Amino acid sequence: MKNFFNKPQVKNILLALPSLVIGALFSSLGSWEDITTFFWIKISLALLFIFIYILLLIFYSSNEVNERKVKGILEDRINAYEEIIMGIDNICKQTSNDVNSAIHNIHENGVLELKIWNFDKACMLTCSQLYNLLGELSGGNKNFAVAYVRLIEDKKPEIEICMNGFANQNMHKPSIYNKKRRIDNDDYRNYHDVDLFRTGKSDIDIIIGRDKINDVFSYSSKQSREKNRKKYNQYIAIPVICDDEKMIGLLEIVCLNDTMLAKTEKEALELASKYFVPYSYLMLLLHKLEKALIVKPK
Repeated sequence: MKNFFNKPQVKNILLALPSLVIGALFSSLGSWEDITTFFWIKISLALLFIFIYILLLIFYSSNEVNERKVKGILEDRINAYEEIIMGIDNICKQTSNDVNSAIHNIHENGVLELKIWNFDKACMLTCSQLYNLLGELSGGNKNFAVAYVRLIEDKKPEIEICMNGFANQNMHKPSIYNKKRRIDNDDYRNYHDVDLFRTGKSDIDIIIGRDKINDVFSYSSKQSREKNRKKYNQYIAIPVICDDEKMIGLLEIVCLNDTMLAKTEKEALELASKYFVPYSYLMLLLHKLEKALIVKPK
């Protein structure tokens, strides 16, 4: 029914008809000296059609505002998806070129040179592309931080993790970047990412609000906690799961200061599922690609 009233032909008729009736009624009122019963009937009808006309104006104005909002949301989503495609395209091209060079080096020299391409290098590039996407989603806001934490698998048991990729406005290196942390070590037990690796949950982890974040985030000292207690506003972590059972990585997104990606956990979950999860699968693919290059036959 709403679509019917929003048709241009119907809209034009509905808005024009009361105007014509109102004009005709006022034209036929005659002189104020000849006030009769019909005079008041005409006045009443004119007021009724004026009221109807105002209601129609409110209805169509509200519809136009809603349509502009919907159009704006759709345009933002289209721009975001374009940013995702461009980002993944850039990652794939750079990875393809570097891996091709590494393969040629293996073929010609019999040596795998991980300086040409490695998973850590790919993670830095992916975090950078995801950071650009966050700016697109928030209308150019830069107050975000992206990080990737990987599980170290070169020795058993696999109980060490390391942040091997990050991106932020000033490319300020996080204090735990490139530092190995044992998930069974009491010194790191209070770190939230360590806790996520230890529990191995596959669900997207979302924390909204400074107070809730400060309850689970670990700080090196009371001074550090006081300094950063208003720094983190929202937190989204997407586990990277291998074979649906082992967490091999964690993609983290943090909104800084007053920046928000969503108002509720439900909205944040929807946002993460639509825009961020594809990057976690890309991380899984890149992880497997490095393993394929360095694997040795038994």
